[in-house]
Amino acid sequence: MALLKVWKPRGPTSHFFLRGLETNLKESSPELAAHKRLSLGHTGTLDPFAEGVLVVGVNEGTKLLTPLMGLPKTYEVTLELGVSSDSFDDTGVEARPSVTDAPGVEEKLAALVLQPASFFAKFLEQKLGHFMQTPPPQSARRVDGKRAYEWAHKGVMKELPAKEMELLRARHLTTVPGTPFFWNFEVTVSTGTYIRSFARDWGVELTGFPGRLTRLVRRAVGPFEMLDESPSVVALGMKDLKAQFDTLTVSEFEAVSLRKHGRFVPVPGVKAALVLSPLGEPVAWLQPETGAVGRVFNNDPLPSLIAGQELIREKRI
Repeated sequence: MALLKVWKPRGPTSHFFLRGLETNLKESSPELAAHKRLSLGHTGTLDPFAEGVLVVGVNEGTKLLTPLMGLPKTYEVTLELGVSSDSFDDTGVEARPSVTDAPGVEEKLAALVLQPASFFAKFLEQKLGHFMQTPPPQSARRVDGKRAYEWAHKGVMKELPAKEMELLRARHLTTVPGTPFFWNFEVTVSTGTYIRSFARDWGVELTGFPGRLTRLVRRAVGPFEMLDESPSVVALGMKDLKAQFDTLTVSEFEAVSLRKHGRFVPVPGVKAALVLSPLGEPVAWLQPETGAVGRVFNNDPLPSLIAGQELIREKRI
């Protein structure tokens, strides 16, 4: 019965993190403590080595996650060039270039040290737009009945098909010259994009050898942003959702009919919106393609926690 903005630290899986969040929410809210088990979901997994924003639905609030699933995501990234790993991050088995498989890497790294900030800014600018991306072998993408990382843990590297993604925005931040060479930048990407694949592909393009990520921080999911690491949990409200959704207010009779029977008279021209009662409570959401009813809220999915309230500030989840 809430939609939350939380910060997942580096270390736990997103699933494990939600279990800890459930425990702490019950301890902080008498209303939630009355539930034997909370239903929790989120709008996009963060790998264990990554940290940052998760938008989490609790109980009735999980119904709001579906129309939020396609939101772009903004990441702050540290890419290490001159060193790689089997997972393309610093948790995998380290791999260094050899003379045979990647000749000239040291020379290319030395040349990067001399490049001005404009070189890296232009590199990112040229990457903007749609592109085809192959997921890393240790991704959560399903292939032949299992997730790719499950095959990888057994020593089987499955070939994953490339998918079209989009780099919406990119910004160069800083570099730390040396061998290895560290590059800090920020990107906003379409949902489903693997930043670890950037480490692989851009590393090869810049040095002739894949790179790896040493830091990955999700700063925002769509308009839902957290700039700094925080143990707080922030409840989102209608003010936050109106930045993302169009809204359509119906009569009390129509609101009751929707909740009881799922009946709704389509409104011409309205394809995607939150349907609100006269009191401003979300009643249902409409699908973007057809304007048909997506999910109906049996009760208000937002008011159980005060919008903007910061919870669990003294606990680390």
